[in-house]
Amino acid sequence: MIPMGTAPIFIGGLARSGKTLLRQLLSSHPNILMTRRTYIWRHFFDRFGNLAEEKNFERCLSAMMQRESIRLLMPEPDRIRREFWQSDEQTYARLFSLLHEHYAQRLGKTRWGEQEGSIEQYAAQIFGAYPNARMIHMIRDPRSLYSDEVKLPSRKRLGKVGSITGEWVTSLRFAEKNLERFRDKYKLVRIEDLLNQPEETMSETSDFINEDVSQIKLILDGAGDKISAENDETMGWTKERVHEYLSISEVVSPEDLVFIENYAGEWMLEHGYLKAAKPMSLNQYVLYYFRLPANFMRLKKVF
Repeated sequence: MIPMGTAPIFIGGLARSGKTLLRQLLSSHPNILMTRRTYIWRHFFDRFGNLAEEKNFERCLSAMMQRESIRLLMPEPDRIRREFWQSDEQTYARLFSLLHEHYAQRLGKTRWGEQEGSIEQYAAQIFGAYPNARMIHMIRDPRSLYSDEVKLPSRKRLGKVGSITGEWVTSLRFAEKNLERFRDKYKLVRIEDLLNQPEETMSETSDFINEDVSQIKLILDGAGDKISAENDETMGWTKERVHEYLSISEVVSPEDLVFIENYAGEWMLEHGYLKAAKPMSLNQYVLYYFRLPANFMRLKKVF
């Protein structure tokens, strides 16, 4: 079993839910190296047969080396081969570990982790392979998630509120299932809490992964004016940026807010997101029911 101090850390959840911020904060710890978006579990896990067979291993390793996000980790195929076959465990998890371990070692870190969207869908396989691993599932108010989507003028909106709502509920269903099964290894973190109470939230998160929070370089300028990882100048969560990130844009229609709260309301309330939609006018009701078939079809397609 991997010792707790070197057990991997996984950050999952939907896009634009705060995974990157948490990854940057954890990566500021002198022991931890967090990578991002290799999607190694999604694209390679169990796709090439039994890796104890050399031909299968070589096919998998070759495919991995073709992926740009993996090449950024500066892999050494010969070293991976040598250590893989020296081990008593010829599995996908062992192969993935070697890739991350080598990269962490090159950068002087002792513990590795991965930010990967929807990694929560592989929780059973991950905890089966790494019994001491920790998984942090980031969540965000689905209304502000949808608000981000519709701010982009190039995005088609027909049915979009349905797909966003469906993805959010599906992610929460995985979270609840994983919390029940892996309670001591799985943690939900709301981005709202991380941005509004960063010290408290990071203290709880550090305890969860068994690391010293004082080693995470969390900068707070004034009363929450700014939150950032000291080693990453691209961040800078000012109060203004936090407010914009967590707010619901005026371009979100009342009909779409009602749809989200109708179909995700149970999960929203359970996780502290209060309903806020106002009663609709007659014209808004007409628009709501006119768009309902497309939104509902996109919702059900995701479920």
